[in-house]
Amino acid sequence: MDKILDEANRIIDWLKSQPPIITRAFAHNLRKYGEMAYESQIFDPSQEVKTKFLRFIPLLVYDAKRNLTKREQEGAINWVEEFVPSIEKPYGGENLKFLRTIMDYVLTYTRGG
Repeated sequence: MDKILDEANRIIDWLKSQPPIITRAFAHNLRKYGEMAYESQIFDPSQEVKTKFLRFIPLLVYDAKRNLTKREQEGAINWVEEFVPSIEKPYGGENLKFLRTIMDYVLTYTRGG
């Protein structure tokens, strides 16, 4: 659980830096993609994957490529790429199932200031 909190704190730092490494809108999108990943059950091989929710994969990749273009965002790019399923990790990154929770925490913690 500490690792999840560390991830959330890293994103909070990205939002609070000047200029921010990621935007709040991008953080909201990450939360939405985390919700879709959770609904898809991609990270649970014992469950049937709900393919209609797998749209999060191309949306996440597109959104990251569109919004994370600056050199100083390289850490955020690498972090996002960890979630994307691939041949080496067909169920996505190990924290994919927690993406929604991480982003809920981040957005709640940074609300209003």
